[in-house]
Amino acid sequence: MEPRPKRARWACQEALRLRSSWGAGARSFSLGEAVDGDVLEHSTDERASRGRRLLRERRVSSLSGFVHGYAEALERLGVVRCSQDGRGDVGPWKALACGVGLLLTVGLWTATVAAVGSVVVLYAQDFSSGLPTQWDTSSTEQVERWISNGEYHLLVHRPYFTAFGILLGRTFDNGCFAVDITQREGSPHVSYGLAFRFRAPNSYYRFAISGDGYFELTRCSEGQSCYVIYRKRCHVLRLGCGMTNRLELEADGCHLRCLVNGALLAEITDSCPSSSGSIGIFVETLFHGGVHVAFDNIGVTQLAE
Repeated sequence: MEPRPKRARWACQEALRLRSSWGAGARSFSLGEAVDGDVLEHSTDERASRGRRLLRERRVSSLSGFVHGYAEALERLGVVRCSQDGRGDVGPWKALACGVGLLLTVGLWTATVAAVGSVVVLYAQDFSSGLPTQWDTSSTEQVERWISNGEYHLLVHRPYFTAFGILLGRTFDNGCFAVDITQREGSPHVSYGLAFRFRAPNSYYRFAISGDGYFELTRCSEGQSCYVIYRKRCHVLRLGCGMTNRLELEADGCHLRCLVNGALLAEITDSCPSSSGSIGIFVETLFHGGVHVAFDNIGVTQLAE
């Protein structure tokens, strides 16, 4: 027998290897008929043509391997379930599973990017720059206002007193208003929170929490104060000095939503809403003075469409 040409031997080996790796049910191919480990001779042009087809088949095999591997990973994760045919080959559901998995992955990624990208920040202040801000830092005998350690501070010395800290020179109408609040010292029988649509000391909204575990929403118009949401127990509040709570108020015209630490507490439509105004924070004492509260991460974002 004449020595087997190198190309023919290589082609036979590759064909047999790929046929074995694809499984018994897969379509086999070779550069010739494999008979007792030998290969029947073909013309040079035919061998070259079949060699090119072999390379194409190898690329298809690689892509198929990727598809099947991805689908199996999705199946292990429980995203989809797919089956195999009786011959041990991967059935057509694998390709469908891969397509579904790819759509889910791309869809979730797109939705996440869209959600993050859709947030429009109208105002943000964390008091960490050390530069002058537009926040009122004036002090009196009754209340001290200052900025230090990346926080805005209110210290109210007098009982039965309400002190505001207001952002000067900015107004907002609709949006999501938010602030982090930490009581540093003083009686738990005290309320503090977020002021919005603030037009004057006698015209504003107040979203308040208390040191003893309540929340409320009030509106003051021309000096007349009324409850929009009467004082209610709030079980998601972190109580005690040194504990931080995050307040968020979503205002869209007369529609108002109150959230504390990410939990929706109330959703209401106010029959007599006020229009635009500034934002601020406040502390209201009851029986005792000497209440110190710190505020941080004050922000306003545009409501989603």
